[in-house]
Amino acid sequence: MWMDRNPVHMLTSGGSRKEGTVMRRVNGEMKPVPAPELVRHYHRWMGGVDVNDQLRMQRYSVQLSYKTRKYYKTLFLRLLDVTFVNAYIVYRHHRKTNVKSPPKHFAFFEELMEQLLAVDSVEAFAEIEEATCARERTAPSPARARASRQAGNRGDDVVVDERHRLEESPDTIEGEQGVKKRQQSCKVCALHKVKPRKFTKYFCPECSSGNKRKYLCNVGRDGRDTCFRVWHLEWNNGNGITRELLQSYKTRDRPPSARPGKKQRRRPRESGDQPTAGSDGGEGGDVDADDDDEDLAGDQP
Repeated sequence: MWMDRNPVHMLTSGGSRKEGTVMRRVNGEMKPVPAPELVRHYHRWMGGVDVNDQLRMQRYSVQLSYKTRKYYKTLFLRLLDVTFVNAYIVYRHHRKTNVKSPPKHFAFFEELMEQLLAVDSVEAFAEIEEATCARERTAPSPARARASRQAGNRGDDVVVDERHRLEESPDTIEGEQGVKKRQQSCKVCALHKVKPRKFTKYFCPECSSGNKRKYLCNVGRDGRDTCFRVWHLEWNNGNGITRELLQSYKTRDRPPSARPGKKQRRRPRESGDQPTAGSDGGEGGDVDADDDDEDLAGDQP
């Protein structure tokens, strides 16, 4: 932290906290002010940082084109943007040193995309996949390994009837990123009360009836089989659900309102008002609070 007019907090991976000086305007005059070397380096190169940010925050930013909930995906897209910007800066400097006109930002990206899309052969894709594959360099996840062992012990060679399959829901919804598939709660996850709630866009048409679709995710959770296989194999297409699960999962069956709309609060009747037949209180009209008190008083000894 460095105290300027206000506290300045800085985080660096290669700066120095060795004391130095920076020029600041004090009472209309430029004077040297003690400051860490980190601050001096920032003041010297902040113009380049601003230019880099301007190039990255333009309409060609990959990070700003996608919205994701995973923070590590945002970091990856940010690093990808920085890589593209640095490549453009290096390429522009190379063109200048060879006495050539520097390329436009859009022209550089267009040429870069054409080169990336030029990899259209199966052998080239296989070579890239083999070079970037991390299966042989990293250990498997313990949770995935345990789930694989349990799946092998269960005997996953049992195949679901071919009439039952997963299809995407045709329902769509307007979102910030455009039109996307509507997702509903998975039936198996809902019965098992999986937290947080799991949603999926896939359903089984054979088990569905009209618009009442059976949404099932194709993901195994907590060492169990996939919800699709649990529904069809363990629960016999939904007909063999245990009574304990059905009792713990109570659905609300509310009858439709006879008078849809906003309910109005009952207004307390004034002493001069007369009860009318057909009111909310029945044939006798509204019941006065004083009458209730008299009835309760008469019941007491």
